[in-house]
Amino acid sequence: MELLQPAFWELDSAALAAKYEKFAMLADGPAAAAFVTLEDWSNTGQPLSLAAARGLAEDLFRDDMTGRGMWSVGGIGVDPAGLRLPILDIIAGRDRIVPPGAALSTQGIGTAMPLDAGHVGMVVGGRAPQLLWDPLAGWLRD
Repeated sequence: MELLQPAFWELDSAALAAKYEKFAMLADGPAAAAFVTLEDWSNTGQPLSLAAARGLAEDLFRDDMTGRGMWSVGGIGVDPAGLRLPILDIIAGRDRIVPPGAALSTQGIGTAMPLDAGHVGMVVGGRAPQLLWDPLAGWLRD
């Protein structure tokens, strides 16, 4: 985690500064507490092993092995187009970590679920239940 967060911050340093400026304007209360809770969660966690960090940084980010169809797990190639099961492609429209253009559905694979949210906000943000949780639950039921 120590290396990931600073890398994510560099994706949009102006947004990072704006986020903390907005926090500074909050009065003590539930909104400020929720902000601190989310920041604590996103900035802590188990550190990645060197091998996992290398795989993430080099294989997935630098070399785009997933996008180029070169990714493997346990020595077996992963081919999303070859999967014989439903694929829901959840796309955070304001994601800077996984840009919307990287979505499988842009290649005709799976069903797209575009959301007006960022990478983390779509899952844990205040609008997450309406944007993601409820529609995802419906998709899983269907």
